[in-house]
Amino acid sequence: MKTLSKIFFILLSLFSFYCSEENPIIPPKQKPYVIDSSIFNWRFVEFHNFTVDELYVIDTNKIFICANDGGVFYNGTSFNRLFYSTNDFTPWCVAGTDENNVYFGGDSFLNEHPQLRKWNGGALEVINIPEDSTQVIGDIYINSGNEVWMTAYESNRVYKLVGDSITTYTLNSTNVRGGFFYKDYSGNLNLVGQYSFGTNSGYMYIYSFRNGEWVELRRDTITNGEGIASRGFGFCLNEIIAIGNKDMYSFNGSSWDFVANYPEYEFPRLLVSSIGGFNKDRFLTSATKLNPYGGVFLYFWDNDKWLLQSNYNPPHPVKDSYASSILFNNTFIIYYTLPNFYNTYYFAFGNFINKK
Repeated sequence: MKTLSKIFFILLSLFSFYCSEENPIIPPKQKPYVIDSSIFNWRFVEFHNFTVDELYVIDTNKIFICANDGGVFYNGTSFNRLFYSTNDFTPWCVAGTDENNVYFGGDSFLNEHPQLRKWNGGALEVINIPEDSTQVIGDIYINSGNEVWMTAYESNRVYKLVGDSITTYTLNSTNVRGGFFYKDYSGNLNLVGQYSFGTNSGYMYIYSFRNGEWVELRRDTITNGEGIASRGFGFCLNEIIAIGNKDMYSFNGSSWDFVANYPEYEFPRLLVSSIGGFNKDRFLTSATKLNPYGGVFLYFWDNDKWLLQSNYNPPHPVKDSYASSILFNNTFIIYYTLPNFYNTYYFAFGNFINKK
């Protein structure tokens, strides 16, 4: 299956999502309690010359990296190149079941058709995908070991691979552009994404695979201003968390429930750039200070309060970061960039000081 928690943050600085008029959401006005309470020990690992698009984590010493220029494997002590991108294949995403069955999805510069490869432990195998106008595989989810699901970036198509057989599904709207999979608490496979048309309009959508077809559960209109997920969304195991301009919400299967306000007690404004954790009550978030601009801070949401992780101190000062966080076996793995240092990037591994 996929890593226990896959985080994909979509930054929509020009958009804001509003819930449907039938289910208006009015967030509470009070600010949550914030305390300085470091609950993690942090270990930093530096790497160079490639950026990270996504991870498939088997263990903290077995990490497959979908990089901007190919595939990389981290064994706990060093980074080893698996393959480089070519005109035939450039990876965009990765998922797997074990170290001999790792799937990379992407595209080709030569024919502009979706591409799928499987790392078998020693080499890449080519898996043929229908040659349509999809162009790019944007996300992969492995269900029940032998069922590989793929979304089509910039398309309303979804693929399912079982053995050598591929089934193509078409979502009920042409105004759907890819998306990301997650499985909810009921065991339903869901798909969430966003579509934009023009500069300040579009919507966010959630589909679920029910009785052999993809059914739309919800669609939230995008307009200017504040909104339900104006800063994107992230996943906490079996839950999706929408990130607004000043607050966060969780999806309950049909509508959005308020979770928390931003931890804004000490800064005029923060930009939350990632979410990862156990559920809507306990998750880690990375936030960038905006006024004045610069500085990255970690907060852990613990039921009704934010815990500032002041012991999070990367080896170099971080003015800005593009961070995503993954929860694996009670270890948080954050990967981010350091714009002040050319081609310098970091993994941050965080373990609970006192396991709760």
